[in-house]
Amino acid sequence: MIFLDIYIDVLVIVNCYITWLTLSATAFIAHIYINTKFKLLACMLGGLSSLIILLPSEKPLQILTLNLLKVLGLIAVLLSAFIKQNIKKAVISSVIFIGISVMLAGAVYFTETLVGNGVFYTNNGVLYIDISLTQLIVVTAFIYILLAVISHMYSRYADKNHSYKVDFAVHGRSYSLRAIADTGNSAKDIFTGKPVIICTGINLYTGCASLHLIPIPYNTISGEGVLYACKPDYVYIINEKNEKHSVDVLIAGIDSGNDTRAIFNPSIL
Repeated sequence: MIFLDIYIDVLVIVNCYITWLTLSATAFIAHIYINTKFKLLACMLGGLSSLIILLPSEKPLQILTLNLLKVLGLIAVLLSAFIKQNIKKAVISSVIFIGISVMLAGAVYFTETLVGNGVFYTNNGVLYIDISLTQLIVVTAFIYILLAVISHMYSRYADKNHSYKVDFAVHGRSYSLRAIADTGNSAKDIFTGKPVIICTGINLYTGCASLHLIPIPYNTISGEGVLYACKPDYVYIINEKNEKHSVDVLIAGIDSGNDTRAIFNPSIL
């Protein structure tokens, strides 16, 4: 669809991307976990709010309406993304999100002055990149492959020789386990593709009759079977430098043996 020489699909998708990247950076800096569903909702709202680029902004009433829509759009994105956080974390995360957005806007304007206005267009505070949907898909595929290669290379170094700790909560109960990174843990949810952190020596499911368990098939040298994983409230992996990483994973508990630890695939970092 073309309107005023702007491809609406590209406009919305680009701003969905920008919202996703900004939320990801916010989660990293604020050390919070944003549920994927809420993150997707926030990104869709961020993408749809970019449609204000098409509205007129000449008269005072029009400018006032635009500013009101911007504020409402920002509030909708922040509420969607941080609604599960406590008030303190939600406020801090919102401030970080706005700060990153301001820095991104500055970077865009700087880039626009360098390359001219043939690629980047801004109107009503919204960014539009003059790129076809096909080019956008190709660039997305290239970035995905690049990240996969980087993840694979990194996983070769984040091995058992490094020490980790995993902090997580299941059904309101918090746990902190020493952990190892092991590429041999390839357990994933076959529907969502989420990796699984396997925790041994603890029973995660006692007293959690309402907890939804997800069957996870696995294969080992000694045989194959099924693990039962659950969706945690949050998961943080802390390395030997005390750097905390929020990860989107499932947790599976194995109540066997005396060795209490967590095993994760380093690619999730």
